[in-house]
Amino acid sequence: MSDLSAGGLLTRVADATPADGVRALDAEVEAAACLAAAAPRVRGEILPGAFGLVQEREEEFATLDDPGGGAHHRARR
Repeated sequence: MSDLSAGGLLTRVADATPADGVRALDAEVEAAACLAAAAPRVRGEILPGAFGLVQEREEEFATLDDPGGGAHHRARR
């Protein structure tokens, strides 16, 4: 990914082929079937669990979307 304002490289992003996309979609379809077969209580625990995992890695995720390495995110706090 290029930084158009400075002309430099921000980061490298992995390339995926159409076959990679099909494999990812197949995995999602399989995961959806497993989720549909789970008990309602189990399904109800997944979203809060995922939210907790994202919160634990908040700083790491902030750096992915911020060319300043998360500086904007830290400044908001």
